[in-house]
Amino acid sequence: WTYGDGGGRVFRSTDGGATFTLVHTVTGNGGGERGELEASSTNPNKFYILSQLSQANSSSPTIEVKLEMTTNAFGSVSTITLPPASGESRLTTYGFTGAQAFYDLVLESDPNNDAIIVAGGINLAKSTNSGTSWTQISNWSSANLVHSDQHAIIFNPNDTDQVLFGNDGGVYYCP
Repeated sequence: WTYGDGGGRVFRSTDGGATFTLVHTVTGNGGGERGELEASSTNPNKFYILSQLSQANSSSPTIEVKLEMTTNAFGSVSTITLPPASGESRLTTYGFTGAQAFYDLVLESDPNNDAIIVAGGINLAKSTNSGTSWTQISNWSSANLVHSDQHAIIFNPNDTDQVLFGNDGGVYYCP
C-alpha cells in the first residue's frame, strides 16, 4: 500500500519480491489513504480491499471508506456493500467508521469460509455472503456493549464461531 500520492495501490510479485507489478489502484474521493487487504485462506484468487478514501470533513460530508472484492487475483475488482452505519449522527453521515477510518479500520475473513467477513470501524458488522448484506453485531453506545474503535479481529482457527476483537477498550471475546 502506498501513501501520500492520492491513491492506494496493490502490487504483486511472482518472483519472491525481486520485482513488483501494479495490479489495482483504489479510486474515488481522492483515492486510498489507508487500507486493509484481506486474503482468503481458501481461495488464492480472492481478496477483499477495505480502504479509507479522502478524509471526510464537516463542510463536505462524504462516506470515507470503500469496500471491494476480487475473485480472480485482481483481473477485475468489484465494489461491494459497506457495513451498516446506524446509531449516532456521525455514523449515518460518514459511514461505519464515523470519519475516523484513519484510526479504526479493520477487516477479517473466516479462515474456513471466505464468504464470512467481519468489518470494524467504530462498531462491528458481519457478512455471511461476501459483503452482499451485513448485520451490525456491536453498538458501543447501547446495551450491546463492545467498546468502540476496532483495531483487530481474530477468528479461532479451531472454532471460527469464536472470535476475538481488539479495540480501545481491550480485548472482547465472542463465543
